[in-house]
Amino acid sequence: MRVERALETVKKRVVREKLAIRVAQVFGVKHVEAMDELIGHESGYQKKVTNKKTGACGYFQANPCEKLLKICPDMNIDCQLDWGINYIKNRYKTPSQALVFWLERHPIFINGSWRDVGHWY
Repeated sequence: MRVERALETVKKRVVREKLAIRVAQVFGVKHVEAMDELIGHESGYQKKVTNKKTGACGYFQANPCEKLLKICPDMNIDCQLDWGINYIKNRYKTPSQALVFWLERHPIFINGSWRDVGHWY
């Protein structure tokens, strides 16, 4: 069990490093931290995670999942990173702007309960 957990930690670190390099190349170094925060919150760097409530999937929580699966049928890491970076570039311009949008829509605590006000997609 410890070995599997260690392997998962290493895999996540590799993905984070790949993502950081690509984000720095496309958007600049100042956007790496914002992208890391987004992916950390959305998928926890889990390649094949699916949101049971919305059906969103992958690192970037593509919704609906089919739009990611058309491009990345095997959920390949590099393909998902390319897809997500292009999505953010086209929709939000930068990871920092996507994070601002995400933070504005993050679930909030109102009258004693959490209220889901949406996601960043």
